[in-house]
Amino acid sequence: ACHFERRQYDQAFTAGMRALELEPDHADALTTVGITCATWKKFDQAIQCFEAILKRDPHNGAAQANLKLVIRQKNAAHEQGKNP
Repeated sequence: ACHFERRQYDQAFTAGMRALELEPDHADALTTVGITCATWKKFDQAIQCFEAILKRDPHNGAAQANLKLVIRQKNAAHEQGKNP
């Protein structure tokens, strides 16, 4: 999380991916990678991260909120692309 506070997204992504190599279902690592991907406008990858959390923990409020936010961001970006 400290990487996000300093806007060090590359380091946050790398740390998250390393954690996922050790524990593929690690919710904090999936959140880190998901938020980083959303920041980079890689919405499909971000959605996959939050859906993976919800598959194991359907009541995870943070993952639910992040998923909704990323879907809204993806839809907004899609609409902007249609109406530059």
